[in-house]
Amino acid sequence: MIVAGALILGATLLAWAAPAALRRVTSIGDPATAICCWLVSIGAVLGSFALGVGLLLLPGDRPAIADLAAGCWTAVRHGQAPALDEGIGAVGLVVLLIVVGRFVRAATWRLRSGRRIHRAHLDYLSLVRPVDATPMLWLDHTEPLAYSLAGRPGLVVASTGLNGLPAEQVTAVLSHERAHLRGRHHLLTSMTEALAKAVPFVPLFREAAAAVGLLVELAADAAAVRACGPHAVRAALLALDGGRAPDEALAIAGDAVPLRLQQIGQPRPSKTLARRVVTRTTTGLVLAAVPGLLGLSAVMLAAALSCPSG
Repeated sequence: MIVAGALILGATLLAWAAPAALRRVTSIGDPATAICCWLVSIGAVLGSFALGVGLLLLPGDRPAIADLAAGCWTAVRHGQAPALDEGIGAVGLVVLLIVVGRFVRAATWRLRSGRRIHRAHLDYLSLVRPVDATPMLWLDHTEPLAYSLAGRPGLVVASTGLNGLPAEQVTAVLSHERAHLRGRHHLLTSMTEALAKAVPFVPLFREAAAAVGLLVELAADAAAVRACGPHAVRAALLALDGGRAPDEALAIAGDAVPLRLQQIGQPRPSKTLARRVVTRTTTGLVLAAVPGLLGLSAVMLAAALSCPSG
């Protein structure tokens, strides 16, 4: 079936070609919009591949355009390919099940590990004071550090070493970590890291983990800048650079600090909420259509080059 083949081919092309364009969006675009682009691209690849496999396996008569494609195939190969659709669909289904299984295993391990770390911190906090709706755990440690942990409720952890910093820097640190919790950044990084671990040979999935990890930090930095100003956020990043945190946590002194220092305070065009919604919705719809358009273009080009005329 021509439509199914186009969807599978388009998904494959997008999975290999998208990172080059998305890297540019990551470096110059709004962090939230860039995160949307990466996630929608991943969804478009997986959804198009799954839809294509499903169409190949569905019973029913082929449409006229599929008969034309089958005729081209027969002319080129000088023979008949029995049950080609079903064979490709079965292989695609096996691949899809393997990917889903590996992703579920990696994501489950990651989520369970995060829950254990969160529970340990929450149990310690409950010994010190009652746990409120937005708990804050202070650790007695001279080194300034701060990080956040996902869970119910989300938890911000900081050391007493922060008390040696100016008040505006402490506020910037806490604003950064609370932005992670509000934006559900831990879930985004956990899922993209699990996907990268499940399918490391696909460039889009492999690069999405690092890109989303950087973008959530940029988004949290931007939230802290809005609350405290760029100078306080820069100073806080420099003061906490090198601090340690659990792997399951997101910390202000995480990865790519030099790049984040360059991005902080850079002028960005201000957009209303309505414009942001329209921009992200339009971007999402365009990216969702890319696999089908790529696949159909490739199929049409192949047919034009290989099918005999007349």
